[in-house]
This record gives sequence, C-alpha cells and structure tokens, in this order.
Amino acid sequence: SAGVNTAARETVEQLCTELRNRLDYPWTLDEIVRRSGSSAPHLHRLFGQVTSLSPCRWLRRERVYAAAGLLSTTDKTMVEIAVDVGLEGRSQLHRAFREAMGLSPDQYRRRRRGGGRG
Repeated sequence: SAGVNTAARETVEQLCTELRNRLDYPWTLDEIVRRSGSSAPHLHRLFGQVTSLSPCRWLRRERVYAAAGLLSTTDKTMVEIAVDVGLEGRSQLHRAFREAMGLSPDQYRRRRRGGGRG
C-alpha cells in the first residue's frame, strides 16, 4: 500500500509532539529511539515514511522553525534563542538556520521586522 499505516503515523506523531514540546532538551538519537519503543532502523524507516526526514533532521528543522518564531516575535538575543530551542549556541543556530532557511537569523529577523536595524 502507498500510504503509511495508522499505527506508524500515530507512533511518529506522538513522538514528534513530545519532542516539539521539549525542544530545549538536549535529545540524543539513542534517547529518541528509547522513547519510541522501536529499534533505531525501524524508527528511521517510520520517520522517513511519515516526515520524509530522519529523526535528527526533523528535530533540527523544528528547532529552526521555533527559532524563526522567536526571532519574529521577541527581542531575545541569538544565544537566548539558541538555548530556548535546544541548540548549543549562536554558531549552531546560525548554521542550522542558514541551512534550513537560506539566510542568517539576523537577516531573517530584519526582514520579518520590515527592515529595522542593520
């Protein structure tokens, strides 16, 4: 069948919700696998079917999306935002953000704010 079975989708969605609710937590792949109750290869397969990403890539993308929200709506520093979304610091935020969004966090914030400072 072309579709993803319901149990697989529910497993992944439940795990995604848990990860999304704790983005600031320093998740490791081992811990994500343990939480899922599946083997690592099985979880990778399920995650790929449901999200088209590996668990770690999905988590990184979610962290970038959360950072984008904070950049748009707060005056927090890059370091504060990185910590809030579970990235290790400004440089990791910058790298992840540029990779996902095609621009730096500073550029993103300026554009979202209508070209403010800079």
